[in-house]
Amino acid sequence: MPETIPTVIGGGAVAFAALALWLAHINRYMGTTPPEALAFTPHRWTKKEITDTYDRIKNGGLDWTPHLPPKLDRRYIVVGGSGPVASSGLVGTTLVLQLLARGQDPAAVRIIDFRGPSHDELLSGPGAEVDVALADITSPEAIAAAYAKPWADHVRDLPLTVFHIAAVIRPSERHPLVYDRCAHVNVHGTANSLAAARAAGADIFVATSSSSVGQLPINFFIAPWESEPRHFTQVMTEDDFAKPVRAPDQYFGNYAHTKAVAERLVCDANEFPAGVEGAALAKPGGFRTGIVRPGSPIYGGPQDAVLGLLLASKDPSPTFTAPWIQNWVSNRNVAMAHLLYEQRLLSPTLAPSPPAPSLSPTMAPVLFEDYYTLARTTVAENPPVLQYPPPVLLLVLAQLIEWYCILLWRIPLLKLVFSEPGFLCTGSSLLASQPQPTSSLMIPPLGSHPSRAASDINPCAQRWRACAYKYTITEKPKLGSDTFKNPLPLNSSAVQRASSPKAKS
Repeated sequence: MPETIPTVIGGGAVAFAALALWLAHINRYMGTTPPEALAFTPHRWTKKEITDTYDRIKNGGLDWTPHLPPKLDRRYIVVGGSGPVASSGLVGTTLVLQLLARGQDPAAVRIIDFRGPSHDELLSGPGAEVDVALADITSPEAIAAAYAKPWADHVRDLPLTVFHIAAVIRPSERHPLVYDRCAHVNVHGTANSLAAARAAGADIFVATSSSSVGQLPINFFIAPWESEPRHFTQVMTEDDFAKPVRAPDQYFGNYAHTKAVAERLVCDANEFPAGVEGAALAKPGGFRTGIVRPGSPIYGGPQDAVLGLLLASKDPSPTFTAPWIQNWVSNRNVAMAHLLYEQRLLSPTLAPSPPAPSLSPTMAPVLFEDYYTLARTTVAENPPVLQYPPPVLLLVLAQLIEWYCILLWRIPLLKLVFSEPGFLCTGSSLLASQPQPTSSLMIPPLGSHPSRAASDINPCAQRWRACAYKYTITEKPKLGSDTFKNPLPLNSSAVQRASSPKAKS
């Protein structure tokens, strides 16, 4: 027995050394920007560029109103227009404010949400005159009642447009056991909203999806002989929409999968006759639907979850996103994309048929460290303090927490004693496809120069935070008839299987 002790110790030391080398290998690639991604954004923002731009925007202001499409004589329902956080709150609230800014009568605008407005501009002035119907969109009866609520006499006969933005975003959850946490709102809630919109006589229905629908999952725990994971660099396009919904484990998480299913629900509901041409397309009638896939992350506004919490935090903030590259997209750009899509659906010459997802305008790719530099440079008092722990430590921690959560999901009785924590989510280099800015549906991207980025950061620079989880890089595909692809029928076996995944280990 004593003779075997050195052998055991030696074997353990070798195993420990091998494990350490393997983790160091993972840490190395996670902390490095892929060269193919860096090629899309070779210029780093300098402090002089940032301060000059900040001062110019601060002194000159920023007015988006001239860029809004013209006012239309219509009623509007914005589903998910009250929340202060995540994409639905950022985009929905901004969309309501853009409707008012272009001259819509507040009496012709309605918000449907599960809670009332929290944005200051919806609590005073014209925003306070906007009707708010509180409803749980997972309840068919509740959402139907919210849609059917009477309108003011002078607007009740106007045609109706619906912008469905409400969503549950749980990017860290990918296990089938908790699929319904996203599906209840993102799939069933969307179906309920579609049915209620039809019953209310709406003829335009535009829903918000996510560019992450095109993202493939990544296994970060690569073999020692691999230089980086498969799909570490991806181009996210709209091509997946023309194919069957992938199996749930072929999405980065449950959120993206539910959004893919919801896209088919929305586009399959389209009743825009493919054979109708000319001026008839601009007339009310039918049920014209479409999807906007925003880039990621969505930022903007004092409640921004991307930058706000970082700038508001008094404590150091750990991050492993510094080397990542991503197309950041302003909430104002995303909101405006919905208005432009409505305009296109009502156009006698530009209405797409059949409808398909359309990526909203995104910024040219930016290195996360550039945004950290911008935040540190523009915040005069208590600038954010960033910490850069080894990314592999956060990856291992995230995996351990996920296993712990799965145990709680499998044995619910454990929740009587143990609580379920949030856990981390990471990603990779995702290249977001973007149509040419000359498209009548799209507006020009903000661009990669810090002058465009700072224009959105300046009004709320004390409230923002960076906590994103993937890269996106812009590719510009050709525009043409293939931009809008045939949606899959809702009764296809792929959609039916995808909408109800079975739990598995």
